[in-house]
Amino acid sequence: VTKIGYSALRNCGLKDFTFYSAVSSIGSMAFYDTYLENLYVEDLSHFLSFNQSDIDLRSTKLYVNGELVKDLVIPEGIETIPSQTFNYVSSLESVTIPGSVMSIASEAFRGCENLKKLTIEEGTQTIATYAFYGCENLMEVNLPSTLNAIQSYAFSGCGFTEFTIPTGVQVINSNAFKYNWGWNEKSPLSQLRFLGDAPLIASDGFNGITATARYSSTNESWTADKLQDYGGTITWVAGDNISDAGGSADVYII
Repeated sequence: VTKIGYSALRNCGLKDFTFYSAVSSIGSMAFYDTYLENLYVEDLSHFLSFNQSDIDLRSTKLYVNGELVKDLVIPEGIETIPSQTFNYVSSLESVTIPGSVMSIASEAFRGCENLKKLTIEEGTQTIATYAFYGCENLMEVNLPSTLNAIQSYAFSGCGFTEFTIPTGVQVINSNAFKYNWGWNEKSPLSQLRFLGDAPLIASDGFNGITATARYSSTNESWTADKLQDYGGTITWVAGDNISDAGGSADVYII
C-alpha cells in the first residue's frame, strides 16, 4: 500500500496502526475521528514528512522500530515539526529537538500530559501557537538563543514554576503562558528570567501570571515603559548578573 485516500479510515474503531515507509500519500481526514491507542512507525523522518493536522492521525502511544517511545529524539536534518504531529501522545516523557528544526508548528506537542523535559538545541527560531499547550507536567524547559518568537498559548497550561527567556526572543504573543484558557486557575509560574534585550510583549502576554521577572540592569533596552504587567502581576527586578550560564544573580537592584 502506497496511498491512503481521503477519509479512508475515518471514524473507524482502529486501535493499532503501522505507518509503513512505503506509504507516499495520505489524503486529508484519512484518520478523522479515529483515535488510536498504538501507532507503530518504521521511519520517524518519513513520518515527519506528513502534515498530521491534515490527515488527523492521533495516538496515545508511539512506537518506533517496535520500541515504545518515552524519550523522543527528533532526527537531525528535520527542518519542521508539522502541526499536531505528537499531540496527546501520553507515552512521551522527554523531547529533544535538534538545531536543524527551524520551527515547531501549532499543536505539535499539545496535550502530552506526561512530558516532563523539553530540550531544543541551537537553531530553532519559532515555537508556534499551542505547540506545548496542556503539557501539565512539563517542568524543565531548555530553549536556544536562536529562538526569536514564542507565539500565543505556546506554553499555556504547562506546570513549570520557572521560565528563562533566551537572548534571541524578540516577540512574546498573547497568553503565551496562561495556565488554563477560559478558567481562572492560578498559574504555577512564579519566576521569569530574561537573558537578552526587552522583547515585544503582547498586552496580555503574561495573562494570569503572578511572577518575579529578572532582567539585566546593564541592558539599555529595558526602559521604564517595558516594565509592565502585560495582563498579569509582574514584579520587575534588575540584576547585575543575568547570564546564559544560568543561576541566580549575585546582586539585585530593586
